[in-house]
Amino acid sequence: MLVIIIVGIFVLILSNRNGSKNYNDAFVEKNNEKSFIKLRGRRSQMVHDPISIFLGKTYDDSLLIPLEKMSNGIIKGGDIPREKGYYKYSGNISINGNKIIVSLFVENTDDKIVEPVSWNGEYNLMKK
Repeated sequence: MLVIIIVGIFVLILSNRNGSKNYNDAFVEKNNEKSFIKLRGRRSQMVHDPISIFLGKTYDDSLLIPLEKMSNGIIKGGDIPREKGYYKYSGNISINGNKIIVSLFVENTDDKIVEPVSWNGEYNLMKK
């Protein structure tokens, strides 16, 4: 019985230590004459030892999405270029005035599943 209680407490602690969070603002950036949407957020570190799990360390991360093909404020996930070896996106990104709604999914063809990306959500569009 004591083992079940300890395991339950451990699972409860782990489930409440989610340090991942997307920031509210998205930015349009130019790099080498190309335009990108930059999304930023905080992510939990991948831990490989029991002590680090409880420390809850996080880091800042970002995603650059190229603005190559857009039609009526919509970027289709399939039109977003991906590096060789990475799964394609499905879904879309909608840009309406100063709002961006990201609704992208990764098409995992190996496991035959479609998974939402951690960057999905609504953002305020900021121009640098």
